[in-house]
Amino acid sequence: MLDPLAIRLLEERSFNAWPALETLFYDGWILRFANGYTRRPNSINPLYSSTLPLDEKIAYCEQVYMAYGQDAVFRLTDAAQPADLDAALERAGYVASEPVSVQVAEMSPLDPSLAVEPDTIQTTLTPEWIDHFCALNPAVARHRGTMTAMLSAILPKAAFATIRQEGEVVAVGLGVLERGYLGLFDILVAQPARGQGIGRRLVGSLLAWGAANGATRSYLQVVSTNVPALRLYQSYGFREHYRYWYREKAR
Repeated sequence: MLDPLAIRLLEERSFNAWPALETLFYDGWILRFANGYTRRPNSINPLYSSTLPLDEKIAYCEQVYMAYGQDAVFRLTDAAQPADLDAALERAGYVASEPVSVQVAEMSPLDPSLAVEPDTIQTTLTPEWIDHFCALNPAVARHRGTMTAMLSAILPKAAFATIRQEGEVVAVGLGVLERGYLGLFDILVAQPARGQGIGRRLVGSLLAWGAANGATRSYLQVVSTNVPALRLYQSYGFREHYRYWYREKAR
């Protein structure tokens, strides 16, 4: 198993790169809230040492999330505290989701053809970038206000990328740079443009931007069964660092 400290340090970076709207710290656990937009910023993250009785803590979290009109969702890694939390949640009726692979790559010299393209990278979030993201992922449109608030709250240096094809935006992505690590998020390619190397251009531009701004490593999160994405990321040297999974009560 990867050193728990290494997991925690990367988890901290990912929290900063994808900030929740509100955060509550509770005896080593981090409770995050973002109006229900995606599970990651709306979950309980048991990242640090825990001292209170476990049953008491689980019950408290359930009450807090209920007050927000949400179900309690736990996001777990092998570094979760206490060590028996996963088993305790299973006994309490929490069902595990498909695992997500957190992958890391050493930054290395890139193919010159993948250098940052003109007008591909912006370092400020704009309404136009949000427009393009919502157009490529219509399910997000109803969360536009929440998403805008979250991305506007990113404190580390960030890159908002777009790729155009025949004048139309066909891909978007986000890179966040902190403490020498470039995090890749929201890599999204329009369905008709897939299989044409667009995703590779997008990732390459973000990696090139990160390298130019001092990144020595990059990380990302990908569902462990997403074979096309895994192949793309492996081509850039990404390898699994650890996994996380969610536990929530079956409906």
